[in-house]
Amino acid sequence: MVPNIAATTNLLQGVSLSPRFHADADTDTETNLDISRSTATERDSDVTAASPYDGDVEFAARSYAGQTQQQSQPQAVSAASASANFPNSSASLSAFGTAPREAPSHSWAVGDPSQLTSNDRAETPHSEAPVPISTPDTIRDYIRKAIYEPDPLRDYRINLPPDGGRNPNRPVRIYADGVYDLFHYAHSLQLRQAKHFFPCVHLIVGVVSSASCAQHKNEPVLNSAERYASVRNCRWVDEVLEDAPWIIDQSLIDRLQIDYVAHDEAPYASKDGGNSDIYRFCKEQGKFLPTLRTPGVSTSELLGRIVSQYRQHSFDDKLAKIGLHFD
Repeated sequence: MVPNIAATTNLLQGVSLSPRFHADADTDTETNLDISRSTATERDSDVTAASPYDGDVEFAARSYAGQTQQQSQPQAVSAASASANFPNSSASLSAFGTAPREAPSHSWAVGDPSQLTSNDRAETPHSEAPVPISTPDTIRDYIRKAIYEPDPLRDYRINLPPDGGRNPNRPVRIYADGVYDLFHYAHSLQLRQAKHFFPCVHLIVGVVSSASCAQHKNEPVLNSAERYASVRNCRWVDEVLEDAPWIIDQSLIDRLQIDYVAHDEAPYASKDGGNSDIYRFCKEQGKFLPTLRTPGVSTSELLGRIVSQYRQHSFDDKLAKIGLHFD
């Protein structure tokens, strides 16, 4: 059984968590699961043990904490038999699970909504998006193949999901972590992937403190509390771990009862060069789920856009309105 939030918070003793449960989504009947949302403490932490990654998908990999619960142990089951119970894209299982319903999107510039697929008359054509957005079924098919039909070039294997990832009473606990500075759509798409990997997922997102960012990477634009709030209000996130550690170890996995850590699989080295891949431990444990990066946008790339437009004086009027004047 998944622990309740009150018991979890008592267990953590100082670990900052912002719990949030979603309704059971994408079903016509919309059978609600436990829906609760607490307000996290909004503060800028000086904890130096936290950890981020500020790329396209900003460090994905931590899960919410759990009471000392009876976690499902790996079962002696063949990949073939387990795969038979795994969500298949051909089964179109997007109508079942814990992910929220996909929000519809329309263009005011297009008179007939039925023409949205071509979107030729829209002021901002969909073709300007860097890549097509994957459907939930496509995401699940991708992770199914990663687990049951592993790429021989991949140097790690992935554990089978508990209960096939389909039990709402035992959702798969996925942890993603990062800096999440200037929270943008590549961040939300990475978290969306993690939420859609299995039908029943509890997604915990670890956000590192500004002090830890400065120690391990660079000072973020938004302070800790602002970044915690940005992530907490993403529709795919069930829970936020504030002051998340920079490197995931066994104590974090045990304390948060993490089934998987989600992040893109390119090796992510530590700043001091002492660790060539800070996610290596998770990969060796069979607890690493590879997410796909969104090309064309990252926090660094957005900062470059801002600097470029600033140098062209595009923001002069905006800055003047708030009393800022620069030469």
